[in-house]
Amino acid sequence: MTAGPADSLFPNCYWARHKDASGEFSSIVANGNVQGQTRVTVRKGEYLEVKGCLPWKKAG
Repeated sequence: MTAGPADSLFPNCYWARHKDASGEFSSIVANGNVQGQTRVTVRKGEYLEVKGCLPWKKAG
């Protein structure tokens, strides 16, 4: 869970769930660009990529 973008001048927080650690476009399971608070569920074996976001915290 994140409170949103880290930069108020360019308010964009990108996240992506990957099926492996390659970071390749083809490994993306789901992704999004948010401008506010968001929560992402990462399943066992998946990897989370984030850019431009405030710190993420584990929820639940």
